[in-house]
Amino acid sequence: LPYIQNCIDNNKIKAYVEPFVGGANVIQYVNCQARAGFDVNAELIALLRYMRDCPDLEQFPEHCSFEHYAEVKEDNKKPREERKFQPFYTAGIGYFASYGGKYFNGGYARAKGRDMYAERLARARKEAPRLDGIRFCCQDFNELNFLHRKCFIYCDPPYRGTKAYGNKDFDYEQFYEWLRKVSKECFILVSEYVMPDDFVCIWSKER
Repeated sequence: LPYIQNCIDNNKIKAYVEPFVGGANVIQYVNCQARAGFDVNAELIALLRYMRDCPDLEQFPEHCSFEHYAEVKEDNKKPREERKFQPFYTAGIGYFASYGGKYFNGGYARAKGRDMYAERLARARKEAPRLDGIRFCCQDFNELNFLHRKCFIYCDPPYRGTKAYGNKDFDYEQFYEWLRKVSKECFILVSEYVMPDDFVCIWSKER
């Protein structure tokens, strides 16, 4: 984050973009005139918009039972027009009440003496005010075109060699070519374990 902020400040950058915004864990701390987060998960984007616009998250229950978790999970398998729950609500239950926050993948979150759902809901309420002013859109990275403006783009994609999100394959070669193209006009920073030789490592840490 200090590297990102210093680059934005020193180069008088007016726009900050995350093509893989995920849980908005970085973008919420960035200070920039315009901030935008994109993701291909429509339910996730709906949740982030709801958190931004309704920071008290009043439509979520204070506790989520296993039965309700299972109900929402089954509802999410139906065609969109037949679903009972709104996309933002489905995403909230899926992330807050799933083991490891893995969105209905890994089972219901349980921990002795703890309410994992309630803890995550409380954290979301704490973070929600920091989403004010951020634009959230459902869009794939290769559909974004920033060549007309100088901006800072931070990418936190699915890490190569790790389990794919939602069991979907990610086209890394296409991603690398997209990065090379947009880097001609924009500042690019990528979080990854490995990258092609023409990318420069500016920071690393032993795991």
